[in-house]
Amino acid sequence: MQLIEESQVSGERFILPSKNVFSNLDESFYVLIDDIYYEVIVEKKDEYIWFVFDYGKPNPLDDKLTNH
Repeated sequence: MQLIEESQVSGERFILPSKNVFSNLDESFYVLIDDIYYEVIVEKKDEYIWFVFDYGKPNPLDDKLTNH
């Protein structure tokens, strides 16, 4: 995956995003698209930003799933 940002100044239309772009991003959030839940976990460090994506449908549940 490559992250790009649409530039707000003249020149190239798309640029590599800076660290400031992600400053207001929550550490985790959920998105629902076409009945599929996406969980996004974000880890922000000085040197990098790390995204973890987990997704799936809540139903039907797997036969091997046990709720405690």
